[in-house]
Amino acid sequence: MRLPAFLVVLWPIAAFAGGKLFAPLLFVLGLLLGWRQLVGLPRREGLAFGVFLVWVCVTSLWSPADVSLTSGSLLNGNFAIEAAHVRFALSALGVCLFLALIVSLPAGAVTELPKVFPVAIVLQLCVLLVLAGLREELLIVDSSQIFVPSAQSLGRNTNLLALVLPIAIGVWVDRYSRPVAALLVIGLSVAGVWVLLAHDALAGLLGWAAAGVIGMMLFAMGRSGFRWVFNLMAFAIIATPIVFRILLGFVSPQTVALPLSAEQRLVIWQTALEKIAAKPVFGHGINAVNVWDETYASRPDLLAMLDARLIDTPLIPNHTHNMALQVWAETGGIGAVLLALVFVLLGRAMPMPSRLTHGTRIAVAGVIGGAGALFAVAYSAWDESFWASLAVISSALIVMARQSPQMAT
Repeated sequence: MRLPAFLVVLWPIAAFAGGKLFAPLLFVLGLLLGWRQLVGLPRREGLAFGVFLVWVCVTSLWSPADVSLTSGSLLNGNFAIEAAHVRFALSALGVCLFLALIVSLPAGAVTELPKVFPVAIVLQLCVLLVLAGLREELLIVDSSQIFVPSAQSLGRNTNLLALVLPIAIGVWVDRYSRPVAALLVIGLSVAGVWVLLAHDALAGLLGWAAAGVIGMMLFAMGRSGFRWVFNLMAFAIIATPIVFRILLGFVSPQTVALPLSAEQRLVIWQTALEKIAAKPVFGHGINAVNVWDETYASRPDLLAMLDARLIDTPLIPNHTHNMALQVWAETGGIGAVLLALVFVLLGRAMPMPSRLTHGTRIAVAGVIGGAGALFAVAYSAWDESFWASLAVISSALIVMARQSPQMAT
């Protein structure tokens, strides 16, 4: 089965465009090759995720967002699914079927995946190193051209590097002797940090810090490490409104001096909390965030402390920049509890950390930490390109785990 390796070969190309290629690709591959997985009895975490998806779709009934189901046409090449709940549900179905397919493959069918992924990661890193040197020139060029990256595509590309780089580290730790692995890991880490700083992808550094904590938990708790990690994430989702109220009590937009993007996030989170308080149980409905049009003009107190050029900027532009807050705001406490249940069940479906190799534990910790950081400060909850990219990365983790000696016995 060469499919996983094929996807990895595509990784640097897809990452260049922020991973947008993977969402439609995994949807098609999942339906074409993984449909047999629907025949078997779904696992309980799959059933829980299905219930969450159903609830997300149900909230569209009271959402203020008035969008058509689709736009354009296939014949004209501009067809698009506009309804966020339909697009996300279809993408989630494709991603789940794809991962189920990877799990169902014979252990020896995808042994090449860990060998190919580090090469793709290093290639992506090299491209970003070159782009870092050309960044200023590129950002003043018309980025509507397909091969000219925008600031957003550069940021997404770098975020994906931060997410996937632990895979290469994990593979090298298991494959090479300690001195060789140490040199490779140090070199890759230094280059990775430099790229993240050059492209202002600070979420990646936050993710690696979180990965360090998660890694210590997986090494210290050989039997129950994953349960603790996923239970804590589930608790964080449910407690998000309380945690953010406490956080904003210490670092409110009115009392701290931070970079503009950070201060804007504080305003976004504060506004999201107000929306959650208005409809805490059922939420405002999926995609509601896109019709909340209050701008900084309505909050002159905040505008005075930020930048006058923001006067016509929405208080919540595009999304809440925290997935848990968006789930709370749009699907309410019911949606948050259902999503938290998915995380709890995922933790129980994971193998014992002690049965995995050191490199696999490092890779898993890095991916969980990186994904958690992007979950917390970067993307929309319904960003199918992010979830599809994470699925491709997870396929490598699945293969690495199955190649662990104790897992194979």
